[in-house]
Amino acid sequence: MSAVEKGQQSTNEATALADIDQMAAEIEPTLSNLKKLLALYKQVSAASRIEIVAQKILEEDPSDFMARRALVHLYVERSLSASSQKVAAEASRLLKDAESLPGTTAVQLLEVARYYSRMKDEASARRVALRAVEAIPEEAKPSARLVLAQVYLDHGQPAAARNEIAEILPQLSRPSDLIRAAVALEKLKQNKMARSAAARAVPLLRPVLGSPDDYIILAEFLMRNGEVAVARGVMRRAGSTYFREARIALRFHEICFNLAINDLAKFHAQSVLSKDPYNPLMQQRLALLHLLDRAPIESASAPPVATPVKRLLALLKGRRSAKDGE
Repeated sequence: MSAVEKGQQSTNEATALADIDQMAAEIEPTLSNLKKLLALYKQVSAASRIEIVAQKILEEDPSDFMARRALVHLYVERSLSASSQKVAAEASRLLKDAESLPGTTAVQLLEVARYYSRMKDEASARRVALRAVEAIPEEAKPSARLVLAQVYLDHGQPAAARNEIAEILPQLSRPSDLIRAAVALEKLKQNKMARSAAARAVPLLRPVLGSPDDYIILAEFLMRNGEVAVARGVMRRAGSTYFREARIALRFHEICFNLAINDLAKFHAQSVLSKDPYNPLMQQRLALLHLLDRAPIESASAPPVATPVKRLLALLKGRRSAKDGE
């Protein structure tokens, strides 16, 4: 097997990273190969390598939006976690360059607007989002206006956000748009509209590997709004899917754990441990779930969903009562 095949197929994060590093040492640093390397490093969330490779790509081709977005994402997250003005300034510079590049599309401008909004740059976010809405084809305008509505919502303009969403909601057809509209409407206290948007999204969900965040956001929304059975259905639809990113596997574990879907909670915990073998929370959760496997089946009068922790406490309480009666 070649180094490229190893980098693409390995399921162990440490092994995959070593294989990709080996590939990087063996191949010619052409623009095409650098783009392949960037995609592989993103799969294993190797931040330092992503930064180096993305910078090399932009040196060769300043118009490459994927490399620019990868750098912006790293810098925005760093600036927010460490409150670094220097890193934030570099992210802003990259975004401003993206605005002015002739090849930047309207869809890419929407991504620029999202990052500006995340960086709390309201004026730039609104300016770029409006520019994108004007430039984007008519059939894509509802999705673009949803980004604009989110910008309004993020920056304390609920009335403007509500008006945008109310106008475009009947035209939204992509599950990701409907899910994000539902979450925005929930924040705006428009609960009936929010639940309706979420209900429309459920049958439209795409395969989970291509859109894991849709499943995460939708399931969490449904849980918050008391739609536990539907949330369980969403997680069952995702099934035992292996995710390369530990962040995603951890989120799926948490949702399945809280929904008492024990088999999937165990699967995703094991997936996290394959990447981080000494994760103490996942070790504890696996032990708890294995213990629950040996618990008696709950009675028909039990609540439809009790968290694993509550069910374990009930189990232990039952055992204690049996001992007291001996």
